[in-house]
Amino acid sequence: MIEEKIVVANLKITDESIRDSFPELWKVLEDDEVTDFDFNCGNIWFSTVSALPKQIVDSKLDAAYMERFAHYIGRMEGSNFNECEHTVYSGTNTLRITCIQESRTRSGLAVCIRKFGEKARLNRDNAVDIGFCDEGELHMLENVVDARLSCFVGGLPGVGKTETVKLMSSFIPKYEKTVIIEDVPEINYPINNPGANCTELRVMNGDYKECLETLLRLNTRWSIFGEVRGKEAKYLLESWSHGIPLMATGHVSGAAYVPDRILNMLNDRRDSVRIVNQLHKDIGLSLYINKHVEKDGTVRRYLQEACFFDRNGEENIKAMVVENGKLHKDKIPTYLRTRIEEKIGKDLFKQ
Repeated sequence: MIEEKIVVANLKITDESIRDSFPELWKVLEDDEVTDFDFNCGNIWFSTVSALPKQIVDSKLDAAYMERFAHYIGRMEGSNFNECEHTVYSGTNTLRITCIQESRTRSGLAVCIRKFGEKARLNRDNAVDIGFCDEGELHMLENVVDARLSCFVGGLPGVGKTETVKLMSSFIPKYEKTVIIEDVPEINYPINNPGANCTELRVMNGDYKECLETLLRLNTRWSIFGEVRGKEAKYLLESWSHGIPLMATGHVSGAAYVPDRILNMLNDRRDSVRIVNQLHKDIGLSLYINKHVEKDGTVRRYLQEACFFDRNGEENIKAMVVENGKLHKDKIPTYLRTRIEEKIGKDLFKQ
């Protein structure tokens, strides 16, 4: 299939520009295993995929150096980065950057750099081996996509929500037109699914409405939203109302709480009962991703919870089929499992 990509805006900052302008910082960031870099209180902490955050000491990355970096990011984003413009956000194809000016904090300049990588770290071949899920859970995730159920991936920052979406989106047939809507590019769908029929749309100035209108004109079969933090929730509801299955991520305290979380993000909560009822009908499956520290100090990201949603008559259904990382096939109602299996023509929990 022909890959289709709409370039909405060119990124002002690239990995290459950071590497060339701040080589000492790039030396810390360039390892593919790095996930987070934090400069707070004059200290440096960084995290990797499989280890707990650790503090590093590097005299080159002092407060003056990080101040120059923050002002560079501000200039490239058209910000003066001062007391009036105290926070600046930016990103590249692999980095999400946040800088907070010392006038806004009691602890001095704060710089947070999150690295997500273009290539997916989690995939069909390694998901079971690295302990993310078991075979039954992996088959369930793939079959849910085959059945065209929407999926919401929740969890705290840094647990692997985006990587989970990358895994699930890899199950979408390449011929099915997929539209990705993000303010900062993280999913990198065409890179991880070369040749797929897809369009990437970047949200400009928070205008999700324009992206959604474009999505509806593109013969879309699947939509993927970047992280849902607030007002984006309104457009999730609107997208669902058009019958287009979607994937999205967001901060949530458990798989079963997704409808309540989305409701809380809406500015207008009038008719909340109807909205919650509709969410149970539309969501399909929600996942809760977590991290576990093993005895040897390594970190394992895993599927802690999975919850199917449905509206059966006048009743809202929540079926927790994965709890504490364990699969419970009997928790899904027979009628719902039968409906899904009739769509896919096989057992929901088998390949």
